[in-house]
Amino acid sequence: MSKGAVRRLIIEGSEIEYKLIRKRIRNIYFSVKGGGKVLVSAPASVPICYVEKALMNRWPNIRKALDSQSNIPPLWILSEQQKSVCVYGKVRQVHVVKSSNGISLDNESMTVFCKDENDLKSIKKVYTEKIKENFKNVVLKFCERTYATFGDRIEKFPTIKFREMTSRWGSCKKSDCVITIAYGLAIAPSECIEYVIAHEFAHLISPDHSPRFYAVLDSVMPDHRSRRKNLKKYKLLKSDS
Repeated sequence: MSKGAVRRLIIEGSEIEYKLIRKRIRNIYFSVKGGGKVLVSAPASVPICYVEKALMNRWPNIRKALDSQSNIPPLWILSEQQKSVCVYGKVRQVHVVKSSNGISLDNESMTVFCKDENDLKSIKKVYTEKIKENFKNVVLKFCERTYATFGDRIEKFPTIKFREMTSRWGSCKKSDCVITIAYGLAIAPSECIEYVIAHEFAHLISPDHSPRFYAVLDSVMPDHRSRRKNLKKYKLLKSDS
């Protein structure tokens, strides 16, 4: 598999940038990653002209995915120019108040309480630490509820870990009974967070994506496909991005 090359193509009068990765596969695949990055995976033997023709044919769908991302601000990026963030699926205006470090969330805004309300670095540090702390509590509550839903199909409650990830919302190591959740999942609404947790719990029963795995997931979350589709609107970023 190649590391990939960034290429440019004119579509509908605009220059489009995409990353082409050659793989040992039979078909051409397209995806939109965090930050509006277009990724194209193609067989090594397919000429570039065919790849770009396929990209142009799929462009309406790719553009929709890009548009849905562009309307949602990131979770972690906070600056003088970027004063709104998306937390738990809601876009919130950020307000800073001088006080003991903490955060407060409501439907339309988020207040960051910081001892040094004029120092952006301090504000970002408080914001990041408190969001992670809040997110951990949310996830652990969902995990307890999900564990009860699975019943005796899972022998014991798994160890829940958290880490920075850029390619997966969550992961499961069945052999150690460990589930790891990406901090960046805090950008998504509760139904999407619940989906990721149920998905990883299902891997404690079936480690692959076999028919058995989906049968398990169907039994505990019949609407998991619509939740997964909704999750694709959000960007997964590390807090230090």
